[in-house]
Amino acid sequence: MKPRGRPSCPDRAAARAAGSPRYTGRPCKGCGAGERYTVNGACIACDARRAAARLAAPKRGKSDAGATAAPKRGKSDAGGQGKRGKRAALVAPKRGKRAALVASVIG
Repeated sequence: MKPRGRPSCPDRAAARAAGSPRYTGRPCKGCGAGERYTVNGACIACDARRAAARLAAPKRGKSDAGATAAPKRGKSDAGGQGKRGKRAALVAPKRGKRAALVASVIG
């Protein structure tokens, strides 16, 4: 039966037992450095490079048009009509047998 997961690193196990946050393991494939984090085995240099790139990148999904966007509607804007608020009145009337019943409830 094959062992599951990654093979254990004796240096990492010793660093974990000693309470050290870092250890020197096998060289990184990306940068060649050998210093790694004990908690996840990630290369410290590559992790720092990724963090710098993430901080330098512009935020996705955010734009300057936020000031002109309509405010979000919460329960306070619903006029005391529950979660759906006035939206129930804006729904197009249904067609079919239940049209009269729906129209009487909505309107």
